[in-house]
Amino acid sequence: MFDPLLSDEPARIAALQRLGVLDTAVEEPFEKIVTLVRTVLAVPIATVTLVDRDRQWFKAKRGWTRIKLPARFLFALIRFSNANL
Repeated sequence: MFDPLLSDEPARIAALQRLGVLDTAVEEPFEKIVTLVRTVLAVPIATVTLVDRDRQWFKAKRGWTRIKLPARFLFALIRFSNANL
């Protein structure tokens, strides 16, 4: 089922900006989440990723060294915005 709220890109960006978390320092609770995910799922990489207009920014990461990626490499947004998937 498609959620119309997922297609409201301006509202999503505005909410992300209101949170004020982009480009902020490492926070232990997020680091604990990615460590737990990596351990429980036995995966090599886990991230908490925030997406603005033109980039993905990693709030927390384990097994990954980049701080951000251009949005053109974003697969999650494509997945969630396509009603036919």
